[in-house]
Amino acid sequence: MLGYGIYAAGWSLVDLLIRARLEAWADMTTAATALLLVPAAVLIRAGIPGGLPLGLAALLGLQAISLHNSMHLYGEIQVWTEAGRAAFGAVVMLVAAAGQRDERRRTARDDGDDGDKDEGTR
Repeated sequence: MLGYGIYAAGWSLVDLLIRARLEAWADMTTAATALLLVPAAVLIRAGIPGGLPLGLAALLGLQAISLHNSMHLYGEIQVWTEAGRAAFGAVVMLVAAAGQRDERRRTARDDGDDGDKDEGTR
């Protein structure tokens, strides 16, 4: 997520300052939304609650602004490009969620707890 956020923000800033193919508000919105992925990645890695929803919100925001940008750059919404971007976002979120779940299990095991909240279920 961190890498994707930095990449998307950099791409939009290059377009804003050098190429100017899109409106300024579209580039600034893309950069701001992409930069939300940076703290989300840190929060997810640290296991702080709220990191996954923040990351999901940023990825959905990038997907939405990408639909706008695709119409302006290519005159149509390129379905396969947008589907690939959505699939990439889904994979990133699934990996983050799985990593967070694994980290919780590892922390519970290190604390001497087996991770079960209800001892009567054994």
